[in-house]
Amino acid sequence: MAGRVLARIFRPIARLVASIRPDRPLRVGPGPYKAVLHLLDLNSLARTELGEIPRDLQRLVKRKGIFFKYVNGNRVAEELDGSLSPAAAEANLQNAIKFYGRTVEDEINPTVLYEDSEEALIISTLRELDVAFFYVMRRISRAVSRNIVKIIAAMTALVIVFPFVLSFVMEEAGPPDQGVSALLYLAVCVVFFATLILTRMFYGMSARYNGQYFQYFVQTYFSRLLNQYKSAQTAFPNVLNDRTSSLDDIQNRSNLWFMNIHWLSARQWFLDLYVRNMRFQIGRNGLWAVAMLPAALFLSVWLVYWFFSHAATEVAEFLSKSAGKNVSITGFYIYRSWWTVVPSVCLLLTYGIGLMNLLGNFWDAITPSGWPSFRTMNVTKIIEDNVGPIAREIVDRRRNPQGRSAPQI
Repeated sequence: MAGRVLARIFRPIARLVASIRPDRPLRVGPGPYKAVLHLLDLNSLARTELGEIPRDLQRLVKRKGIFFKYVNGNRVAEELDGSLSPAAAEANLQNAIKFYGRTVEDEINPTVLYEDSEEALIISTLRELDVAFFYVMRRISRAVSRNIVKIIAAMTALVIVFPFVLSFVMEEAGPPDQGVSALLYLAVCVVFFATLILTRMFYGMSARYNGQYFQYFVQTYFSRLLNQYKSAQTAFPNVLNDRTSSLDDIQNRSNLWFMNIHWLSARQWFLDLYVRNMRFQIGRNGLWAVAMLPAALFLSVWLVYWFFSHAATEVAEFLSKSAGKNVSITGFYIYRSWWTVVPSVCLLLTYGIGLMNLLGNFWDAITPSGWPSFRTMNVTKIIEDNVGPIAREIVDRRRNPQGRSAPQI
């Protein structure tokens, strides 16, 4: 809820900036503030680079949960081909040609978050092949970051409202030293403490679900890419053993499959970096949200309370003189006694404990050692097994044109 409210507040500003400078993303504030705004995904470099997402792809990604959302992109990973078809190999080849011929922009702008610019660079390199991967990863990252904003806002609201509600009960029912007033007093305390704890528990469940879906999606997607890599690894030697096709056809197909061996490994490396980038952004956004949002919320409420408690009288007098009749503005009231202070302090301590390790369940569900990565491709051995024998055979034929093999040394 809090994330949606903030997004609605800042969305008109983002649209205004985009209309003035449509070719530039929204750039506001120093690092910590931009990190908090970045989780709202208003108009970041990466989002601009990703562009419009096909409807069919959006339908495959399920967003679950009532208040705390978690994203299931398993169908996207499961629909990725497990073997490399000639058409997919041609797409890889064209993407590799564009990559090796491109020039990386070296414009430096200190107002842009570094990880956002690197994310945009990776997306621009692989968007035609891995738009589904980027979309799901960004959805999960956004869900995790916004859930942190929601839990902080919800827990902070409970802590702020609690002394006012307790004071109102005590004002209406009297001090909690009698039967009915004591029951009301205990009921309010139990409800607030239980709500705070249950809210934190439900958030923890959503964080664990997001971590599990993150783990499964990356593991499945990388496994399919590894299978494609093995398909190219198998297809290349088969081309060299072809005795019937024309030499031009063999040359073209050998270039195709060997380029795929190299490009798929480079593609995996970029995706490894992208996953690392996503994990860093989630941790960074969570840190700054915990460091800044509670202080901002408490300060805002304190200013409102100060206004209604101290400035309300002066405003009422000014309005009374202007209107020619008595105007009253009632301020908030906190019952100042141990009956209010002690449970409020206990709730505040519970609140502080609840803010600790908000991403713990998310990190526990992620085990990078459980998914294939660049290191599992063993690129060195594949190149040695394919290039070395070919070079040996060529040199051997040149040295022995009659077909006699050179002696082994």
